[in-house]
Amino acid sequence: MLTEILQEIILSNQKMFRDMTIYPREIELDPNGNHVIVGPSRAGKSYLLYQYIQKKFYSVGEEVKILFINFEDDRLIEFQHTDFQLILDAYSKLFDKKPVIFLDEIQNIKYWEKFVRRLVDTEYQVFITGSNAQMLSKEIATILGGRF
Repeated sequence: MLTEILQEIILSNQKMFRDMTIYPREIELDPNGNHVIVGPSRAGKSYLLYQYIQKKFYSVGEEVKILFINFEDDRLIEFQHTDFQLILDAYSKLFDKKPVIFLDEIQNIKYWEKFVRRLVDTEYQVFITGSNAQMLSKEIATILGGRF
């Protein structure tokens, strides 16, 4: 059941980005890097991802490579760290490409850093946002092995 919910979220987010009107701002993100975007709530972290997604994927017709999950989505209230693999499983049932992974407000899920570290270690490109004190600390680079 959770896999089907995740598939629905993946597809609806791809459609949302296609239909969204974004007001362009100058942004410079390493196109091959992994990124942690931290800051207080309502500061524009998610909007930065939206803009990057539209510019990088929709301009070249590669929107299927987007795997975007917002952990403030009410459909994921029961989501736990043991469910992280289901995100990859849900995507792979929809598409046969390796996605670029966007995890918004990931601090809502305990032990998220273990999953993100595994993604990077297995050569996924990952973008995460978060807004709690742990993510704002300088320890985030240590936790994620300096790969961000």
